[in-house]
Amino acid sequence: MSYQKISKFLASSFVMLLVGLPINAFAQSGIGIYLDRNYFAPGQGAPQLSISAFNSETPVTVDVHVGVIAENGTIYEYPDWNTRLQPWLSGVSLPQTFNYPVTPIVTLPNVLPSGVWTAFAALTEPGTTNIISIDLAPFNILPDTASGSSYGSLYLSLSQTPTGTNVAAGGTFAQTSNAIQDLIESFDGQQAGLEQCVFNEIAIDISNIEGIQLTTLDAGDALQLSSSTGLSASLFKNVDAESLGYALYAAPDGQLGSSFFQGDANYTFQGFGGPDIQPFTVGVRAPPPLTLTQPMLSSSASHNTTGDLQLMWNGNGGVGEVHASLSGTDLSKVYIISCRFADDGNASIPSGLLAQLKEKLGSGTITIPGLEIPGLEIPGLGTIATLSVSRSNYSMFNTANTSLSYGVATVDSGVSMQLTLQ
Repeated sequence: MSYQKISKFLASSFVMLLVGLPINAFAQSGIGIYLDRNYFAPGQGAPQLSISAFNSETPVTVDVHVGVIAENGTIYEYPDWNTRLQPWLSGVSLPQTFNYPVTPIVTLPNVLPSGVWTAFAALTEPGTTNIISIDLAPFNILPDTASGSSYGSLYLSLSQTPTGTNVAAGGTFAQTSNAIQDLIESFDGQQAGLEQCVFNEIAIDISNIEGIQLTTLDAGDALQLSSSTGLSASLFKNVDAESLGYALYAAPDGQLGSSFFQGDANYTFQGFGGPDIQPFTVGVRAPPPLTLTQPMLSSSASHNTTGDLQLMWNGNGGVGEVHASLSGTDLSKVYIISCRFADDGNASIPSGLLAQLKEKLGSGTITIPGLEIPGLEIPGLGTIATLSVSRSNYSMFNTANTSLSYGVATVDSGVSMQLTLQ
């Protein structure tokens, strides 16, 4: 596929079907592109681009392209941001068993206009635009608005557990008079940088967060989710959720059948419009299944918080991202360690964050009017948390009238289990 064709895709609604394309366990060569986060608010600094690459079999010679693509499809290539499709590096030889770890290469100009951009990295046959591997990472330069920020979040998730496989899908839409980054962090917490972990405390009832003024946005009675394999499902609005301060769209029973999720299939979320949200369509490509080998998927796993928690999985040469989290709740807040790693099959969660989570869950007190319940720790047994490790692909989206300040659709596949922190 030529860059001209990619540009045409980026100017159409089909662009997001390309996101995550290079994640292929059987590929000989691959390249990855990474951002320190997928949204950038005024005053937060400019996006930083990092890349990784691998070659697993016979030596190969390639050209290396890195750059960004504007919403109108214009491609700007590093290092001089040319629009002539000139590669950054020409005639690079990748030896057998080559592995280039995630490495920062450039901070983007701090003058990009607001809107959705796409960072890309590609390997091509020398002197041509014949693509060997390409990776795309959308990001949003948020508008500098004082009020009226709006947010949309959609997801499809496969989780393998010790007792079976769960597939869930849903979405939510909200508006705030605050800065959009404040609303994003109220829902999702602070984003971790690549190869980093952060500790977040997220209120279960978003509407009670001090300083956050939140209004539910109605996208209609139901959303539609369909796949390239011919399956479809309706995600209905949960009226009860509105009493908690946000609208939740979900499958009728909260779950979809395990066969609904197929690795590498394309999934499309569609909204038909409602009182507050105009129609939208967004596509995301599902990542292939993740297999966790350390710790083993088990119903009785435990870990001593004096040491880092080592994670091992079926990696993809460092191309693509894996998200890991360890979380628990005291009924008023969710305490969560959130991590982002390159998909190389090996990472760790620092012991200091594990001890912090154990303390929050084990020493806290659950307060209900007229009643106090001790925290979740059982003396001598430890504190129970939920460990999740997954591959994730995402796409940015907006409505027909571009009314959203930030919209993201995510598809991930991974594993989830309880882990006792001791």
